[in-house]
Amino acid sequence: MNKKIVVPIVGLTFLALAVFESGKIYAQTPAKQQTLIDMLSTKFGLKKTDIQSVFADFQKQRQLDMVANFSTKLDQLIKDGKITSAQKDLIVNKRTEIINQKQSSDWQNLTSQQRKDKLTQLRTDLAAWAKSNNIDAQYLRFINASGRGFGHMQK
Repeated sequence: MNKKIVVPIVGLTFLALAVFESGKIYAQTPAKQQTLIDMLSTKFGLKKTDIQSVFADFQKQRQLDMVANFSTKLDQLIKDGKITSAQKDLIVNKRTEIINQKQSSDWQNLTSQQRKDKLTQLRTDLAAWAKSNNIDAQYLRFINASGRGFGHMQK
């Protein structure tokens, strides 16, 4: 393969990894991510669609890895006798519900204060949900569907 193509792609992959790992791209709006894609396209002379494809593939793989890790951690809690299989199912379903809620609503269009208020309400609702399902509040961290955390939840 041509070195002029391979070197920029490898560099782009490492750059994407560094950016994603720092959490900056994950939290950015699509417009800011598009600006980064434009900059990378210009800098390395690559097609924007190729760069977008790398970003999409990387994000998809990270999501798959997070789901696998999530399931492994919950399975370990069952083995350790800390939660039951039924509680695992409740946690998985609640996490899916929150992910769908965030994807269907306009979280990106909320002001900082509105987002903060929504997350505060979500924390309160989750604490009540956990209590009603006899799930220790420390396990609410497994429901975090944003990759960012809900802060420190109290029992």
